[in-house]
Amino acid sequence: MQSAAIVPLASEVAPLLDQGLPHTGVLTKVLAGGRTPIPVVQARIFSADAQVADLVLEREVPPAPQIAAPSPAVAPRTASPASTSAPPAKRGGYSPIALLFLGAIGLAVAVIIVAFTILMIGK
Repeated sequence: MQSAAIVPLASEVAPLLDQGLPHTGVLTKVLAGGRTPIPVVQARIFSADAQVADLVLEREVPPAPQIAAPSPAVAPRTASPASTSAPPAKRGGYSPIALLFLGAIGLAVAVIIVAFTILMIGK
């Protein structure tokens, strides 16, 4: 009989990975049907002295590619003293749930890249 899964929050997992603890991860499926696909990753984090095959250390994870901010297609308009236009709309930030989701996707992608790299090196 299989026990109930423990699903830790990203805020609980991130400090363990930041400590450089060895880990493994497997993309098990992608949930579709909503606004965006959601990758489901089965990850395991081990103690520093664990003797398990195919463990990945944080220093082996390649850095995420840096994406440059898009440049505006049109130069911003400067207001003239006689301008009667409405004030610019306020921009909101990302919600905490959105940031958590983006962080989970980043972690999943990093684990997949490392796993793929290890598989290719092993051949």
